[in-house]
Amino acid sequence: MADIIQLNEKTWSIEDGGVRFFLLCGTKRAMLVDTGMTTADARAIAEGITKLPLSLINTHTDRDHTAGNGAFDEIYMSPKEEPQYRSQGGTGTILPVKEGDVIDLGERTLRIIDIPGHTPGSIAILDETYRVLISGDSVQDGRIFMFGVRRNPNDFIASMKHLKEYDGLYDEVYPMHGTLPVGPELVGKLMDGAQQILDGRVKGMPVTIFGNEVTLYRFDYAGFLCEPKKYKPKTVIMVQHTQSVHHTNGHAGAWGDWDLTELGHEQARAVGRYLAAEGVGEGYVMYASDLKRAWQTAEEIAAITGLTPISTPVIREVNAGAGNGKPYTWYEANKNPQPVRHVIDYKPFEDAECDRDLWNRLYPFYQEILSSEEEKILLVSHGTALSFLQAMLMGMTVEDRANSCFKGKAGSISRFEIDEWGRVTAKYVNREAAL
Repeated sequence: MADIIQLNEKTWSIEDGGVRFFLLCGTKRAMLVDTGMTTADARAIAEGITKLPLSLINTHTDRDHTAGNGAFDEIYMSPKEEPQYRSQGGTGTILPVKEGDVIDLGERTLRIIDIPGHTPGSIAILDETYRVLISGDSVQDGRIFMFGVRRNPNDFIASMKHLKEYDGLYDEVYPMHGTLPVGPELVGKLMDGAQQILDGRVKGMPVTIFGNEVTLYRFDYAGFLCEPKKYKPKTVIMVQHTQSVHHTNGHAGAWGDWDLTELGHEQARAVGRYLAAEGVGEGYVMYASDLKRAWQTAEEIAAITGLTPISTPVIREVNAGAGNGKPYTWYEANKNPQPVRHVIDYKPFEDAECDRDLWNRLYPFYQEILSSEEEKILLVSHGTALSFLQAMLMGMTVEDRANSCFKGKAGSISRFEIDEWGRVTAKYVNREAAL
Protein backbone atom coordinates (compact mmCIF):
# COMPACT_ATOMS: atom_id res chain seq x y z
CA MET A 1 0.00 0.00 0.00
CA ALA A 2 1.33 3.42 -0.94
CA ASP A 3 2.26 5.91 1.76
CA ILE A 4 0.90 9.45 1.36
CA ILE A 5 3.01 12.34 2.65
CA GLN A 6 1.77 15.92 2.57
CA LEU A 7 4.65 18.23 1.64
CA ASN A 8 2.75 21.53 1.85
CA GLU A 9 -0.88 22.66 1.77
CA LYS A 10 -1.24 21.77 -1.92
CA THR A 11 1.42 19.11 -2.61
CA TRP A 12 1.57 15.42 -1.75
CA SER A 13 4.16 12.70 -2.32
CA ILE A 14 2.82 9.18 -2.86
CA GLU A 15 5.54 6.70 -1.92
CA ASP A 16 5.30 3.42 -3.84
CA GLY A 17 8.18 1.35 -2.52
CA GLY A 18 11.35 2.49 -4.26
CA VAL A 19 9.63 5.08 -6.42
CA ARG A 20 7.34 8.03 -5.75
CA PHE A 21 4.96 10.29 -7.61
CA PHE A 22 3.34 13.62 -6.78
CA LEU A 23 -0.05 15.27 -6.57
CA LEU A 24 -0.06 19.03 -7.19
CA CYS A 25 -3.17 21.11 -6.59
CA GLY A 26 -4.00 24.60 -7.79
CA THR A 27 -7.22 26.54 -7.31
CA LYS A 28 -8.88 25.17 -10.48
CA ARG A 29 -7.39 21.74 -11.18
CA ALA A 30 -4.95 19.13 -9.93
CA MET A 31 -2.09 17.32 -11.62
CA LEU A 32 -0.72 13.87 -10.89
CA VAL A 33 2.95 13.62 -11.86
CA ASP A 34 3.57 9.94 -12.79
CA THR A 35 1.59 6.99 -11.40
CA GLY A 36 4.19 4.75 -9.75
CA MET A 37 5.25 1.13 -10.13
CA THR A 38 2.56 -0.94 -8.38
CA THR A 39 -0.17 1.68 -7.86
CA ALA A 40 -2.79 0.87 -10.49
CA ASP A 41 -5.10 2.80 -8.14
CA ALA A 42 -3.05 6.03 -8.40
CA ARG A 43 -6.07 7.96 -9.66
CA ALA A 44 -8.22 6.74 -6.76
CA ILE A 45 -5.48 7.73 -4.31
CA ALA A 46 -5.37 11.25 -5.76
CA GLU A 47 -9.16 11.59 -5.81
CA GLY A 48 -9.21 10.59 -2.17
CA ILE A 49 -7.13 13.71 -1.47
CA THR A 50 -8.72 16.30 -3.77
CA LYS A 51 -12.04 16.86 -5.52
CA LEU A 52 -10.50 19.12 -8.17
CA PRO A 53 -10.52 17.96 -11.82
CA LEU A 54 -7.51 15.68 -12.17
CA SER A 55 -4.98 15.38 -15.01
CA LEU A 56 -1.84 13.29 -15.44
CA ILE A 57 1.63 14.14 -16.72
CA ASN A 58 4.51 11.65 -17.06
CA THR A 59 8.10 12.76 -16.54
CA HIS A 60 9.02 9.72 -18.68
CA THR A 61 7.55 6.29 -19.36
CA ASP A 62 9.79 3.68 -17.73
CA ARG A 63 7.45 1.05 -16.29
CA ASP A 64 7.93 2.14 -12.68
CA HIS A 65 6.26 5.47 -13.50
CA THR A 66 3.13 4.40 -15.40
CA ALA A 67 1.36 1.73 -13.30
CA GLY A 68 -1.81 3.80 -12.89
CA ASN A 69 -1.91 5.44 -16.32
CA GLY A 70 -4.74 3.18 -17.50
CA ALA A 71 -7.25 5.13 -15.44
CA PHE A 72 -6.67 8.28 -17.52
CA ASP A 73 -8.07 8.97 -21.00
CA GLU A 74 -5.51 11.71 -21.66
CA ILE A 75 -1.89 11.98 -20.55
CA TYR A 76 0.58 14.81 -20.88
CA MET A 77 4.04 13.60 -21.92
CA SER A 78 6.81 14.31 -24.37
CA PRO A 79 5.93 12.79 -27.77
CA LYS A 80 9.38 11.21 -27.73
CA GLU A 81 8.12 8.91 -24.98
CA GLU A 82 5.07 7.64 -26.85
CA PRO A 83 6.80 4.82 -28.81
CA GLN A 84 8.11 3.28 -25.59
CA TYR A 85 4.81 3.85 -23.82
CA ARG A 86 2.81 2.12 -26.57
CA SER A 87 5.25 -0.79 -26.72
CA GLN A 88 4.46 -1.44 -23.07
CA GLY A 89 0.70 -1.51 -23.74
CA GLY A 90 0.15 2.09 -22.69
CA THR A 91 -3.33 3.46 -23.38
CA GLY A 92 -4.93 6.89 -23.61
CA THR A 93 -4.54 9.93 -25.83
CA ILE A 94 -1.15 11.65 -25.63
CA LEU A 95 -1.21 15.38 -25.03
CA PRO A 96 2.27 16.41 -26.20
CA VAL A 97 4.36 18.79 -24.10
CA LYS A 98 7.71 20.35 -24.88
CA GLU A 99 10.27 22.84 -23.62
CA GLY A 100 8.66 26.12 -22.58
CA ASP A 101 5.07 24.89 -22.34
CA VAL A 102 3.20 26.15 -19.28
CA ILE A 103 0.32 24.34 -17.57
CA ASP A 104 -1.84 26.51 -15.31
CA LEU A 105 -3.50 24.74 -12.39
CA GLY A 106 -4.99 27.99 -11.10
CA GLU A 107 -2.59 30.22 -9.18
CA ARG A 108 0.04 27.53 -9.73
CA THR A 109 2.02 27.33 -12.97
CA LEU A 110 4.08 24.37 -14.16
CA ARG A 111 6.79 25.02 -16.77
CA ILE A 112 8.06 22.12 -18.90
CA ILE A 113 11.82 21.65 -19.37
CA ASP A 114 13.15 19.03 -21.81
CA ILE A 115 15.94 16.96 -20.21
CA PRO A 116 16.65 13.97 -22.50
CA GLY A 117 19.37 11.51 -21.57
CA HIS A 118 17.88 9.13 -19.04
CA THR A 119 15.20 8.61 -21.72
CA PRO A 120 14.68 10.44 -25.04
CA GLY A 121 11.64 12.32 -23.77
CA SER A 122 12.44 12.89 -20.11
CA ILE A 123 11.08 16.18 -18.82
CA ALA A 124 11.46 18.20 -15.66
CA ILE A 125 8.61 20.26 -14.30
CA LEU A 126 9.36 23.66 -12.77
CA ASP A 127 6.69 24.51 -10.20
CA GLU A 128 7.12 28.27 -10.47
CA THR A 129 4.73 29.05 -7.63
CA TYR A 130 6.35 26.81 -5.01
CA ARG A 131 9.90 27.12 -6.45
CA VAL A 132 10.34 23.37 -6.83
CA LEU A 133 11.85 21.34 -9.69
CA ILE A 134 10.26 17.91 -10.20
CA SER A 135 13.06 16.00 -11.89
CA GLY A 136 11.80 12.52 -12.74
CA ASP A 137 14.74 10.12 -12.52
CA SER A 138 17.35 12.46 -13.98
CA VAL A 139 18.25 14.39 -10.82
CA GLN A 140 18.42 12.21 -7.71
CA ASP A 141 20.92 10.95 -5.15
CA GLY A 142 20.12 7.28 -5.83
CA ARG A 143 21.24 5.23 -8.82
CA ILE A 144 20.48 6.73 -12.22
CA PHE A 145 19.85 4.11 -14.92
CA MET A 146 22.03 4.90 -17.94
CA PHE A 147 22.21 1.46 -19.58
CA GLY A 148 20.03 0.20 -22.41
CA VAL A 149 18.99 1.49 -25.81
CA ARG A 150 17.04 4.53 -24.55
CA ARG A 151 19.89 6.08 -22.54
CA ASN A 152 22.23 8.71 -23.90
CA PRO A 153 25.01 10.04 -21.64
CA ASN A 154 25.88 12.94 -23.95
CA ASP A 155 22.28 14.12 -23.88
CA PHE A 156 22.21 13.68 -20.10
CA ILE A 157 25.21 15.97 -19.67
CA ALA A 158 23.69 18.56 -22.02
CA SER A 159 20.43 18.38 -20.05
CA MET A 160 22.15 18.99 -16.73
CA LYS A 161 23.91 21.96 -18.30
CA HIS A 162 20.53 23.17 -19.53
CA LEU A 163 19.02 22.83 -16.05
CA LYS A 164 21.82 25.03 -14.72
CA GLU A 165 20.23 27.85 -16.74
CA TYR A 166 17.32 27.70 -14.27
CA ASP A 167 19.51 28.25 -11.21
CA GLY A 168 17.84 30.66 -8.83
CA LEU A 169 14.31 29.80 -9.98
CA TYR A 170 13.86 26.88 -7.59
CA ASP A 171 14.98 26.05 -4.08
CA GLU A 172 14.46 22.28 -3.95
CA VAL A 173 14.37 19.29 -6.27
CA TYR A 174 11.70 16.59 -5.94
CA PRO A 175 13.06 13.38 -7.51
CA MET A 176 11.13 10.16 -8.12
CA HIS A 177 13.79 8.06 -6.34
CA GLY A 178 16.18 8.61 -3.46
CA THR A 179 16.10 11.39 -0.89
CA LEU A 180 13.25 13.90 -0.93
CA PRO A 181 14.06 16.72 -1.37
CA VAL A 182 17.58 17.26 -2.69
CA GLY A 183 19.30 20.57 -3.31
CA PRO A 184 19.81 22.38 -6.64
CA GLU A 185 23.59 21.93 -6.32
CA LEU A 186 23.14 18.25 -7.19
CA VAL A 187 22.53 19.19 -10.85
CA GLY A 188 26.09 20.44 -11.31
CA LYS A 189 27.54 17.45 -9.49
CA LEU A 190 25.67 15.02 -11.74
CA MET A 191 26.85 16.90 -14.81
CA ASP A 192 30.47 16.66 -13.65
CA GLY A 193 30.15 13.00 -12.65
CA ALA A 194 28.63 11.97 -15.97
CA GLN A 195 31.40 13.81 -17.82
CA GLN A 196 34.05 12.00 -15.77
CA ILE A 197 32.48 8.67 -16.72
CA LEU A 198 32.32 9.63 -20.39
CA ASP A 199 35.96 10.77 -20.31
CA GLY A 200 37.10 7.51 -18.71
CA ARG A 201 38.40 9.32 -15.63
CA VAL A 202 36.54 7.16 -13.11
CA LYS A 203 36.35 3.44 -12.50
CA GLY A 204 33.13 1.55 -12.05
CA MET A 205 32.35 -1.82 -10.53
CA PRO A 206 30.33 -4.64 -12.14
CA VAL A 207 26.86 -5.28 -10.71
CA THR A 208 23.76 -7.16 -11.82
CA ILE A 209 20.48 -5.22 -12.09
CA PHE A 210 17.31 -7.09 -13.08
CA GLY A 211 19.45 -9.72 -14.80
CA ASN A 212 21.56 -7.15 -16.66
CA GLU A 213 25.33 -7.04 -16.24
CA VAL A 214 26.11 -3.33 -15.87
CA THR A 215 28.76 -1.04 -14.44
CA LEU A 216 28.08 1.04 -11.32
CA TYR A 217 29.94 4.31 -10.94
CA ARG A 218 29.65 5.48 -7.35
CA PHE A 219 30.09 9.06 -6.26
CA ASP A 220 29.43 10.43 -2.80
CA TYR A 221 26.33 12.21 -4.12
CA ALA A 222 24.75 9.59 -6.45
CA GLY A 223 25.47 6.56 -8.62
CA PHE A 224 25.22 5.87 -12.36
CA LEU A 225 24.36 2.43 -13.75
CA CYS A 226 25.93 2.26 -17.20
CA GLU A 227 26.75 -0.18 -19.96
CA PRO A 228 29.42 -2.71 -18.90
CA LYS A 229 32.96 -1.60 -19.61
CA LYS A 230 36.16 -3.57 -19.87
CA TYR A 231 39.33 -2.40 -18.14
CA LYS A 232 42.97 -3.19 -18.33
CA PRO A 233 43.64 -5.73 -15.56
CA LYS A 234 45.65 -4.17 -12.76
CA THR A 235 47.73 -5.16 -9.77
CA VAL A 236 47.71 -2.66 -6.91
CA ILE A 237 50.14 -3.25 -4.03
CA MET A 238 50.06 -1.09 -0.92
CA VAL A 239 52.87 -0.80 1.63
CA GLN A 240 52.49 0.90 4.98
CA HIS A 241 55.69 2.70 5.96
CA THR A 242 57.89 0.87 8.43
CA GLN A 243 58.82 1.84 11.99
CA SER A 244 59.18 5.59 12.45
CA VAL A 245 60.57 7.64 15.32
CA HIS A 246 57.05 8.60 16.32
CA HIS A 247 56.29 4.93 16.99
CA THR A 248 58.92 4.98 19.71
CA ASN A 249 58.65 8.42 21.32
CA GLY A 250 54.96 8.66 22.19
CA HIS A 251 54.11 11.31 19.60
CA ALA A 252 51.39 11.48 16.97
CA GLY A 253 52.30 10.90 13.35
CA ALA A 254 49.74 12.47 11.02
CA TRP A 255 51.54 15.30 9.16
CA GLY A 256 54.37 15.34 11.68
CA ASP A 257 57.43 14.66 9.54
CA TRP A 258 59.30 11.82 11.28
CA ASP A 259 62.30 9.82 10.06
CA LEU A 260 62.46 6.06 10.10
CA THR A 261 64.31 4.39 12.97
CA GLU A 262 67.24 2.10 12.25
CA LEU A 263 64.83 -0.81 12.68
CA GLY A 264 62.47 0.93 10.28
CA HIS A 265 65.20 1.04 7.62
CA GLU A 266 65.91 -2.67 8.15
CA GLN A 267 62.20 -3.43 7.90
CA ALA A 268 61.91 -1.40 4.69
CA ARG A 269 64.76 -3.37 3.13
CA ALA A 270 63.01 -6.59 4.15
CA VAL A 271 59.82 -5.34 2.50
CA GLY A 272 61.82 -4.57 -0.63
CA ARG A 273 63.24 -8.08 -0.74
CA TYR A 274 59.77 -9.55 -0.23
CA LEU A 275 58.31 -7.45 -3.03
CA ALA A 276 61.17 -8.35 -5.38
CA ALA A 277 60.49 -12.04 -4.70
CA GLU A 278 56.83 -11.34 -5.55
CA GLY A 279 57.88 -10.01 -8.95
CA VAL A 280 57.76 -6.30 -8.19
CA GLY A 281 60.22 -4.50 -10.43
CA GLU A 282 60.26 -3.44 -14.05
CA GLY A 283 56.78 -2.47 -15.24
CA TYR A 284 55.62 -1.19 -11.87
CA VAL A 285 54.95 2.46 -11.06
CA MET A 286 55.62 3.46 -7.43
CA TYR A 287 53.81 6.37 -5.78
CA ALA A 288 54.94 7.45 -2.31
CA SER A 289 53.80 9.97 0.25
CA ASP A 290 56.28 12.82 0.55
CA LEU A 291 56.40 12.59 4.38
CA LYS A 292 59.84 11.33 5.43
CA ARG A 293 58.79 8.02 6.97
CA ALA A 294 56.95 6.93 3.82
CA TRP A 295 59.51 8.41 1.43
CA GLN A 296 62.43 6.71 3.20
CA THR A 297 60.52 3.42 3.10
CA ALA A 298 60.04 3.92 -0.64
CA GLU A 299 63.73 4.71 -1.15
CA GLU A 300 64.78 1.46 0.56
CA ILE A 301 62.31 -0.49 -1.59
CA ALA A 302 63.54 1.33 -4.71
CA ALA A 303 67.17 0.39 -4.02
CA ILE A 304 66.17 -3.29 -4.21
CA THR A 305 63.48 -3.30 -6.89
CA GLY A 306 65.02 -0.72 -9.22
CA LEU A 307 61.89 1.42 -9.19
CA THR A 308 61.89 5.21 -8.97
CA PRO A 309 59.39 6.57 -6.42
CA ILE A 310 57.10 9.41 -7.46
CA SER A 311 56.52 11.98 -4.73
CA THR A 312 52.75 12.12 -4.19
CA PRO A 313 51.67 14.51 -1.40
CA VAL A 314 47.99 13.70 -1.93
CA ILE A 315 48.48 10.26 -0.30
CA ARG A 316 49.87 11.71 2.91
CA GLU A 317 48.46 10.52 6.21
CA VAL A 318 45.37 12.20 7.66
CA ASN A 319 46.06 15.79 8.71
CA ALA A 320 45.59 16.18 12.48
CA GLY A 321 45.94 19.96 12.34
CA ALA A 322 47.18 21.29 15.68
CA GLY A 323 47.79 17.69 16.75
CA ASN A 324 50.36 16.93 14.05
CA GLY A 325 53.48 15.49 15.69
CA LYS A 326 52.37 16.40 19.23
CA PRO A 327 52.93 14.11 22.25
CA TYR A 328 49.93 11.79 22.65
CA THR A 329 49.39 13.06 26.18
CA TRP A 330 48.98 16.61 24.85
CA TYR A 331 46.90 15.34 21.93
CA GLU A 332 44.42 13.50 24.15
CA ALA A 333 44.17 16.37 26.63
CA ASN A 334 43.50 19.04 24.00
CA LYS A 335 41.46 17.38 21.24
CA ASN A 336 37.77 18.11 20.74
CA PRO A 337 35.43 15.84 22.70
CA GLN A 338 34.97 12.65 20.72
CA PRO A 339 31.50 11.13 20.16
CA VAL A 340 30.94 7.68 21.64
CA ARG A 341 30.16 6.34 18.17
CA HIS A 342 32.49 7.00 15.25
CA VAL A 343 31.33 10.04 13.28
CA ILE A 344 32.84 10.70 9.86
CA ASP A 345 32.66 14.49 10.26
CA TYR A 346 34.44 14.54 13.63
CA LYS A 347 37.65 16.63 13.74
CA PRO A 348 40.04 16.28 16.70
CA PHE A 349 41.13 19.89 16.10
CA GLU A 350 39.46 22.66 14.14
CA ASP A 351 42.19 22.71 11.47
CA ALA A 352 42.32 18.90 11.17
CA GLU A 353 40.79 16.65 8.53
CA CYS A 354 37.73 14.57 9.33
CA ASP A 355 37.15 11.20 7.65
CA ARG A 356 35.08 12.83 4.91
CA ASP A 357 37.86 15.34 4.19
CA LEU A 358 40.45 12.58 3.89
CA TRP A 359 38.15 10.53 1.66
CA ASN A 360 37.54 13.50 -0.63
CA ARG A 361 41.28 14.20 -0.81
CA LEU A 362 42.17 10.60 -1.73
CA TYR A 363 39.26 9.73 -4.01
CA PRO A 364 40.38 11.66 -7.12
CA PHE A 365 43.81 9.99 -6.88
CA TYR A 366 42.14 6.59 -6.54
CA GLN A 367 40.02 7.24 -9.63
CA GLU A 368 43.03 8.54 -11.53
CA ILE A 369 45.25 5.51 -10.98
CA LEU A 370 42.48 3.02 -11.71
CA SER A 371 41.48 4.71 -14.96
CA SER A 372 45.10 5.14 -16.06
CA GLU A 373 47.03 2.99 -18.51
CA GLU A 374 49.26 1.74 -15.70
CA GLU A 375 48.76 -1.97 -15.03
CA LYS A 376 51.10 -2.48 -12.06
CA ILE A 377 50.97 0.04 -9.22
CA LEU A 378 52.83 0.20 -5.91
CA LEU A 379 51.71 2.67 -3.24
CA VAL A 380 53.80 3.54 -0.17
CA SER A 381 51.82 5.50 2.35
CA HIS A 382 50.40 5.50 5.89
CA GLY A 383 48.01 3.37 7.90
CA THR A 384 44.88 5.51 7.86
CA ALA A 385 45.33 6.75 4.31
CA LEU A 386 45.86 3.20 3.04
CA SER A 387 42.81 1.92 4.93
CA PHE A 388 40.73 4.47 3.01
CA LEU A 389 42.22 3.44 -0.34
CA GLN A 390 41.60 -0.20 0.52
CA ALA A 391 37.98 0.60 1.34
CA MET A 392 37.58 2.36 -2.02
CA LEU A 393 38.98 -0.65 -3.86
CA MET A 394 36.50 -2.92 -2.12
CA GLY A 395 33.58 -0.76 -3.22
CA MET A 396 32.89 0.80 0.17
CA THR A 397 31.70 4.33 0.86
CA VAL A 398 33.09 6.66 3.50
CA GLU A 399 30.06 5.77 5.61
CA ASP A 400 30.82 2.04 5.22
CA ARG A 401 34.37 2.61 6.37
CA ALA A 402 33.11 4.24 9.58
CA ASN A 403 31.74 0.83 10.58
CA SER A 404 34.53 -1.43 9.31
CA CYS A 405 38.05 -0.87 8.04
CA PHE A 406 41.37 -2.58 7.38
CA LYS A 407 43.94 -1.97 10.12
CA GLY A 408 47.57 -2.65 9.31
CA LYS A 409 50.86 -2.43 11.16
CA ALA A 410 54.05 -0.65 10.14
CA GLY A 411 55.54 -2.45 7.15
CA SER A 412 52.41 -4.43 6.27
CA ILE A 413 51.70 -5.21 2.62
CA SER A 414 48.41 -5.59 0.74
CA ARG A 415 47.85 -6.89 -2.78
CA PHE A 416 44.75 -6.39 -4.91
CA GLU A 417 44.02 -7.73 -8.40
CA ILE A 418 41.48 -6.04 -10.68
CA ASP A 419 40.16 -7.97 -13.67
CA GLU A 420 38.92 -6.67 -17.03
CA TRP A 421 35.40 -6.20 -15.66
CA GLY A 422 36.58 -4.11 -12.74
CA ARG A 423 36.08 -6.87 -10.17
CA VAL A 424 38.52 -6.59 -7.28
CA THR A 425 40.14 -9.55 -5.53
CA ALA A 426 42.04 -8.96 -2.30
CA LYS A 427 44.87 -11.47 -2.61
CA TYR A 428 46.02 -10.50 0.87
CA VAL A 429 45.50 -7.51 3.14
CA ASN A 430 48.04 -6.07 5.62
CA ARG A 431 50.33 -9.10 5.46
CA GLU A 432 53.34 -8.88 7.81
CA ALA A 433 55.38 -11.66 6.20
CA ALA A 434 58.32 -9.36 5.44
CA LEU A 435 58.79 -8.27 9.06
